[in-house]
Amino acid sequence: MTGMRKNAAVPIALLAALCTVLAGFLVLDRAFKLDRQLEVSRTRAHLWLRPLALAVESGAGGPEQIAALAGAVRRADPRIGELQVLTGTSFLYHSDPLKLGAGVDPGDVADKSLYDSGVEIRYLLKSARRKPYLLDLDHKAGTLALSEPALKGRRKSMGTLRIGYGLEKVRGAMDGRIWVLFLALFLAFYFMKGKFFKWRWPLAAAFLLIALAAGSLLLLANEGRNQAQAGAAKRAHLAEVGAVLAREAPELLPVFAADLKGGSFSDMLSEWKTARFVPAGEMEDSASGGERVTMPGGDAIAVEADTAAQAERRRQSVRQLKVVLAVFGLLAGLLLFFIMAGYALRALRALNKHRYSYIMVFPAMVGMIALVLLPFLYGLSMAFFRVPPSQSGKWVFVGLQNFVKILTDFHPLTPENFYFILLVTLMWTLINVFLHVSIGLTLAIILNKPGFPLKRVYRVLLILPWAMPSYITALIWKGMFHKQFGAINAFIKLLGFEPISFFNNFWTAFFANVATNTWLGFPFMMVICLGALQSIPTDLYEAAQIDGAGKWQQFKSITMPLLKPALFPAIILGTIWTFNMFNVIYLVSNGEPNRSTEILITQAYRFAFEKFNWGYAAAYSILIFLILLTYGIYTNRITKATEGVFD
Repeated sequence: MTGMRKNAAVPIALLAALCTVLAGFLVLDRAFKLDRQLEVSRTRAHLWLRPLALAVESGAGGPEQIAALAGAVRRADPRIGELQVLTGTSFLYHSDPLKLGAGVDPGDVADKSLYDSGVEIRYLLKSARRKPYLLDLDHKAGTLALSEPALKGRRKSMGTLRIGYGLEKVRGAMDGRIWVLFLALFLAFYFMKGKFFKWRWPLAAAFLLIALAAGSLLLLANEGRNQAQAGAAKRAHLAEVGAVLAREAPELLPVFAADLKGGSFSDMLSEWKTARFVPAGEMEDSASGGERVTMPGGDAIAVEADTAAQAERRRQSVRQLKVVLAVFGLLAGLLLFFIMAGYALRALRALNKHRYSYIMVFPAMVGMIALVLLPFLYGLSMAFFRVPPSQSGKWVFVGLQNFVKILTDFHPLTPENFYFILLVTLMWTLINVFLHVSIGLTLAIILNKPGFPLKRVYRVLLILPWAMPSYITALIWKGMFHKQFGAINAFIKLLGFEPISFFNNFWTAFFANVATNTWLGFPFMMVICLGALQSIPTDLYEAAQIDGAGKWQQFKSITMPLLKPALFPAIILGTIWTFNMFNVIYLVSNGEPNRSTEILITQAYRFAFEKFNWGYAAAYSILIFLILLTYGIYTNRITKATEGVFD
C-alpha cells in the first residue's frame, strides 16, 4: 500500500463509520417520529370520539343531539375525514348525509367494515386482557381509523363509533446540531491526523466513540423536548374538545372529565395520572397538583401528569437507543477495522480482477439477500423484542429475556418444555435418518445388481413416495392410522387383535409419525446411493474376488469408502430436513397426545400463530438455527463431506 493510500484510508474509514452511525440515528429518529405521530394522532381521534360515545351511553337529548354534536365535532377539526356513529344496524350519524338515519348496507364495503368492527369489539370486550378498540394505520395515505364502542357498564357494547383521522406532522429528533457535530468531528480528525500519524487508527476510533456518545445525548435531549411539546399539544386539543362540548352539550363536560382517567379507555391517556372537572369560579389551589385546561365560560379540566409514565417513556427511548448503538455502533466499528486491516482494499482488488464473475452471480446474490438474508435478520431482531400481535402495537426491547425464559425453564419431563421437545426432536431425527439410510442403501444395492429383473420398473415405483407432495402423503397416512376406518387397523382386526388408537399414546403416535416420514425419506437416500454405486468401477470388485475377499469385505473395503463422498453430504442434508420436518408432525399426529410428539419447529409455529407470541417464537427459531449450524459445522469438519468443493 502506497503512502498516499495509507493517508487516504484512515479518513475514508472514519467517514464511512460516521455515516453508518448517522444511518442508525436516522433509523431511530424515524422510530421516534412514528411513535409520537401515532400517539398524538390516536389521542386526538380518541378525544373526539369519547364525547359522542358518552352521549350515546347516556341517551341524553336523543338522536338529534347526538347528530348535532357529531356534526360540530367534524366541523371543528379539518383532519377528520370520516365519522360514523352506529347503534345496532342504524346510523345515528354518518359523514355521508344520505346515510344519516339509514341502516347498514351489506353491499357497501365501508358499512360492512364498520359493522364487522363492532362484532370484533364485542369479542374484545369479553376478553378483559385485550383493549376494546381497533386501530388501522395507513402511513402511505397519512391516516388512521379508530373504532371504539359506546359502553353499557364495563363490558357490554351499545354501539360502534369510527373516526378517520389525518396523521399529525411531528418534528424529528435529528436536527442540524447533530449533522454539524459529525461534520466537525470529521474535519477535526482530518486536520489532526498529520500530527498524530502513528496514532491515526486509535485516534479515528476515539473520534467514533465521541460521535456515538455526543450524538446519543443530543438525540435524547431533542426527543425529550419533542415529547414535552407533544404533551402540550394534547392539552391544547383537550381544550378544543372541551370548547365544543361547552357549546353543544355542557352537561357532558363533568362526565367527560371523569371518563378521561376513570373509564375503560384510561390507558390511552397514559401520561395523565388524574383528570377532574373544575367548575367555573372554583379556587385555583383546590386543583393543585395538576394543570388546568380552561374552556370558554370558565369551566376547566385539571389534569395531573403521571411522572412514572413519563419516566417509563424516557427509559423506553433509552432502550431503543441502546439497540441502535449496539447494532450500528458494532457495524461502524467493524467497518473501521475492515478498512484499517486492509480487507477493503483487497476486496476492491478482487472485485476488479473477477468483475465478470461477480456480475454473473449478482442476480443470484440479490435473490439470496432479499429472500434469505433479510427475512433471517428480521426474525433475528424479533427474538430480542416482545412483539405485539397487532401491527399497531409497539415492539418492546427485552434483550435476551426470550432466550432466558426458554433455556431456564428446566422441566425435561413436561410436554411443551423446550428440553422435552428437544429430546423428542433428537430421537425423531436419529431414528428417521437411520431408517432412511439403511433402507435406501439396501434397496440401492439390490437395484444395482447386474441382471436384476424389472430393475427399471422398481426404480420408478420406489421413487414415487418422494415424487408425491409431502402434505398429501401425510394426510393419506393419517387416514390409514384412523382407529375406526384406517387400513392399518383393518389389517390388525383381520389378525384378530383389537384396533389401536394410535394418537392416544405417545409411542404409537410417534411410530405413526416415523412410519410416514420413513416412507417419504428413503427414496432420496436410495437415489443418492444408487448413483454413487453405479460410479464405482467393477474392476475393483473383480480384483477383490481374485484376492479372495468375501461380500462383506468388499462392502467394507470398497463400497463404503467410495460411497462416503456422496453419502455423508446426503446424511447431513437429510438430518437438517428431518429435524425441521413440519408437515408430518403437524398433519399426522398434530402433536398429540397432549403435545407430547411436537418437535421444535412445530412448537415454534404454535407460539407464533396460535399463541401470537412472536418474539418467543423467533427466539425458538434462532435456537433451532444455532443447533443445526453447530451440527453442520461439526459433522462437516469430522466427515470432510465438502472437502475439495471450494478448492
